[in-house]
Amino acid sequence: MKQQPKIDVALSPLLFQNYFLPDKIVVVTDVLRATSAICTAFEYGAEAIIPVATIEEAQAFKAKGFLVGAERNGEKLPEFDFGNSPFEYMTEKIKGQTIVLTTTNGTKAVKQAQNAHQLLIGAFTNFTAL
Repeated sequence: MKQQPKIDVALSPLLFQNYFLPDKIVVVTDVLRATSAICTAFEYGAEAIIPVATIEEAQAFKAKGFLVGAERNGEKLPEFDFGNSPFEYMTEKIKGQTIVLTTTNGTKAVKQAQNAHQLLIGAFTNFTAL
């Protein structure tokens, strides 16, 4: 008999520590912002997205000339190029670029799940691909 798939839900990146991820497929979904912004950036031609957990990491990439999106508590940080709204990534400016992104929850979840067997980004904009 075929084993039924099992789905575990972690509502916060802090809960990932309760799971053994190396044998899991993890789908990180921060529906309205971070993961939707990532999907939109790829749709508009971004070459790569580098998620980082902290503002300090984002600042280091900005100093190296990267385009950087940064948000904390729903607010775009003014010293960076983008916030976490998908609308901000609907621009030719990102075509062929590597974008660095840090957000309050979404990119932290991606970083927490980086040791998963497979890591996918989920959003309403790409749910049929998952």
